[in-house]
Amino acid sequence: DLYFWALRISVILSWVAPGANHPGSMLVGQITAPLYKACHRVIPNLGGLDLSPIFLFLVISLLKQFLAAYTI
Repeated sequence: DLYFWALRISVILSWVAPGANHPGSMLVGQITAPLYKACHRVIPNLGGLDLSPIFLFLVISLLKQFLAAYTI
């Protein structure tokens, strides 16, 4: 859940305050940077449109469903 909410905050911050130097936004950037870097190796940037958050939301959702199915 931490990564899900960090990604959501990161997406909102990219719309509202891109490149902000606030400590909170810097913390969210540090949390999400490894996941974004891994996705950018697989998914190319489409001229200003970054699809990596959508991909990461899908991966997190699938992992949660997979883990929920096998932990019961």
